[in-house]
Amino acid sequence: MTIDMTTALDHLVSGTLQQAGAFALTLIVGGAGWLYRSTPGRAARAKLARILDPRRAPQVRPAPDGRRKPSTSCRRGKGRRKPPRR
Repeated sequence: MTIDMTTALDHLVSGTLQQAGAFALTLIVGGAGWLYRSTPGRAARAKLARILDPRRAPQVRPAPDGRRKPSTSCRRGKGRRKPPRR
């Protein structure tokens, strides 16, 4: 029972390739998850979520006047700000 060297090598290579592919996939997914967790700010996270999965992306839309309003969480503990007297 002799297996010629080429088939053995082929099997070895294909196995390694499969493993490498799986590893790469894990790395990519893991890296994406890590990036998703480590990015500060909701907009960045929403952007990443949109890249990763278009369906479950929280929509971040700019204010009607075009600038992005800071979220209410930025104004924590500032109390009621009265507008300047004109």
